[in-house]
Amino acid sequence: MTDTALNAQETAWLALTQPVHGHSDNPRYLKLLSALDEGWEMAPPVYRRPGWFIDCDYVYHFILKHPNRTGTRLINVPEDETVQKFMRESRLARD
Repeated sequence: MTDTALNAQETAWLALTQPVHGHSDNPRYLKLLSALDEGWEMAPPVYRRPGWFIDCDYVYHFILKHPNRTGTRLINVPEDETVQKFMRESRLARD
């Protein structure tokens, strides 16, 4: 019989190899979260528009500003359940 229990070092490594924000099939959403981790801030409102240029019903347009940089950035994120939950939890104004 083989012992399959993990030791403390293996358990620590497994925690380090997990994605910071969990799993998502939406790479643009993960890009948004990464930008927020880097200090970018969302500037309301967040626009929700038909997703005619990608294969989805709706897309959120997030305008990002960074306190130490000039200009703004725009990240377009296809709507899915994860993004809807993020919008509810963030309580962002939506247009």
